[in-house]
Amino acid sequence: MLPGACNTAFWVFCNLYEQRARNAGCVATFLISGVVLVSDLPQLGGSVFVTDGGIETDLIFNKGVDLPEFASFVLHEDASGEAMLRDYFADYFRIGADAGLGLVLETATWRASRDWGTRLGYDEARLRSVNQR
Repeated sequence: MLPGACNTAFWVFCNLYEQRARNAGCVATFLISGVVLVSDLPQLGGSVFVTDGGIETDLIFNKGVDLPEFASFVLHEDASGEAMLRDYFADYFRIGADAGLGLVLETATWRASRDWGTRLGYDEARLRSVNQR
């Protein structure tokens, strides 16, 4: 099925999954912001889904990326970091598309909270910014 949110850079991939979702009988609607709204949680219906393998683990051990405090949200700070995230997710979009399966993806901002942000020098405004990307 479709991810709960979709960066507009993945528009082509999202359109592919929107069509597959409709073919599977799921209701999905794209908003201009790229967010996907789904009427139910199809991953609870017994279908098989692809999941990603862990952003931080992949980027640290396979790509040599330095992620302080194991926090991938710091990659939203610049274009090269966001490109790494897009590449990471695009690989899973392709795997799902090739297999004809939906996706359940994690988020790079799971540690973008006040507690973790403070450890990394982020104030409230900066955390809000990375969480809104």
